[in-house]
Amino acid sequence: MPKDVARVLKRLRWGLIIAALVALLVLRVPQLALALAIMGLLLGVLGRQTWFQQFLAQLIGSKAGVQPTPSPIPAPEETVLTEAEIAALLDQEAQPAIFLKRHWPIDPVSDANSYLGGLPKLPEGMAWPENPQTGFALHHLAQIDLSEMPRIDADPNLPQVGMLWFFADINEEMDWEEGPGSPESCVLYAPVSTKELPPRPAPENLPQVDHCADALESILWSFRPPRIKVYPRWPVTGRPTQSWPLDDVPEGLARRNNYINARYEHVEAVEKGLKGEAPEPVNVKGAIVSVERVTEENAEGQRVVKRNTHYTPEALGGRFPYVARFADDVLASLHHSVGGQLERDESHVRYREKSGKGVDPEVTARLPIFQKAVQEIAALRADIAGLPNDAALSAADLGRFDDLIRNYARDTLKGVRAEQVVATAWQMFFQRTLSDPDLRAKVPSQMMASVSAQFAPSRGGTSHYLMGAKGVGSNPTAGHGIRLAQFDSDYGVDFMFCDCGIIDFWIDADDLAKGRWDRAWAATAGG
Repeated sequence: MPKDVARVLKRLRWGLIIAALVALLVLRVPQLALALAIMGLLLGVLGRQTWFQQFLAQLIGSKAGVQPTPSPIPAPEETVLTEAEIAALLDQEAQPAIFLKRHWPIDPVSDANSYLGGLPKLPEGMAWPENPQTGFALHHLAQIDLSEMPRIDADPNLPQVGMLWFFADINEEMDWEEGPGSPESCVLYAPVSTKELPPRPAPENLPQVDHCADALESILWSFRPPRIKVYPRWPVTGRPTQSWPLDDVPEGLARRNNYINARYEHVEAVEKGLKGEAPEPVNVKGAIVSVERVTEENAEGQRVVKRNTHYTPEALGGRFPYVARFADDVLASLHHSVGGQLERDESHVRYREKSGKGVDPEVTARLPIFQKAVQEIAALRADIAGLPNDAALSAADLGRFDDLIRNYARDTLKGVRAEQVVATAWQMFFQRTLSDPDLRAKVPSQMMASVSAQFAPSRGGTSHYLMGAKGVGSNPTAGHGIRLAQFDSDYGVDFMFCDCGIIDFWIDADDLAKGRWDRAWAATAGG
C-alpha cells in the first residue's frame, strides 16, 4: 500500500494500543481497554481492504491540499452472466498452482522433506539469512523439496528439483519494504535435495515471533501464549490445482455482477476438495482441569457466580504431565500467566507511588504471592531442565508440580486460570511432538484426541500455495510478476500474520526464469 496510507494506519493502530494499555494499567477500566483493542483489530482488517485504503488516500490528499484523483467513468450498473459465460470466464482466469496440503493426522507423511515452520536443512556454506537493517535473523516459514512437488503447466515454472526456503521478519507490525532487495524477507534455493542433512540450529540472533522492530523479545501479553522463535514443523505434500484472482473484477464487468460470488463459491469448492472433510469432533470424557460454576450469595445478599477449579491429573489416562518436556511447557505457560499479571501489578504500584496516589490494597496483598510463584516455578524448571524430553518426573518433582498448579493456577489469583495454562501448554507440547513421534507416543490417546478440532486444517484458513493467482487476503496494492508462494494464517503451526492475513512471496518473471532467487520478496497487509 502507499507509504503515507501505511504510515497513517500504523499510527492509528499504535494509538489505539497505547490507549488500551493506559485504560487497563492506569485507569484500570478493562471494558474500555477491550473496546479499544477490538477497534485496533477492526482497523487492521479494514486496512487490508482496497476501498478503505483508497478512502484514506483521498482523505490524506484532501488534508494536504491535494485534489484526489477523479473517479473513472462508471461501468454499467450491473452485469449478469449466464452459467455458460461464468464457466468460460472461470476457465479464462484460472492459473495453475500447487496446493500445499497440511495433513491431519500427520503420521503418513511425517518423513516428508517439505514442511511449514521447523528448522531448515540448509547445505553447508549457506548462511541463515538476516535483516541487514536490524542484524536479526529472519524467521523460517517453509522448506520445499521440489522433487516432492507435482509439475504444473506454468511459464516460467519452478525447477523440477532442488530446495526452496522461505524466510521473513515476523515482527509486530510486519510493515515491510516491497520489491526486490527487501531486507525483511528472503528466498533461498539449492539445486539438490538436502533431505539427508540435519536441520540447521536456530542462530542466537533469531528474535521471538512478533518482536518489536529493535528487540529480540516480544512484549509480554498475558492474553496470548508465550512467543516462540521457531515455528513448529508440519509436513506438507503438493497437490496440482487451479487458482483464481479473487481480489480483481474482470475487465468489462460492472462492480455489481453475479460472477464474483460464483467465482468465490467455485474456489471454496476446489479448496474443500483439496483439504478434505474436517474430522468429526471427538467427545473426550474427562479433563485435566475442569471448572464448576456455582451461584452463591455474598455478604450483601447479592447472587454471584463463583468458579471452582478441579485439577485431576489422571483424568485422561496416565499421569499428567506425562513427561519432562510437557511439564516444562506447563510451567512456562504458568510462568507467562503469573509473570504477566505480576508485571502489570508492579507497574501499577510504581505509577501510583510516583503520582502520590494510594495503591490498591488487593494489588499489595497479591504481589508477594505472585513473586513467590515466579520463584518456585523458576526453581522447578531449573531442576528438571537436565532430564530427557521423554523422561518421567520423580515423585518429589511431581509433588512440587501439582502444588504449583493447585496453589497458583486457580481463580483466586487474578488473571491466572488453570484451564488456560494447561490448554496453552498442551498446544506448545503437541506442536513439539510433530517432529518427534516417540515423544508423541508417550501421551495417552484420549489426550491426543482432544486436539483434533484445534489442529486439523480449517476450511476458512490453511490455504498455502506455490505459484498461482493473488488471493483475496493479499495486500491489494502489492504484487507484480509471479506469485511464488502464499502462506496463510494457520493456528496449527502458529502462523498469525497481520490479524489473520497472509504472506505472499513475489518474483519477476525474468528473475524466476534466470533463477535470481535473491530478487524475490514478500508482502503482507501490514506493508
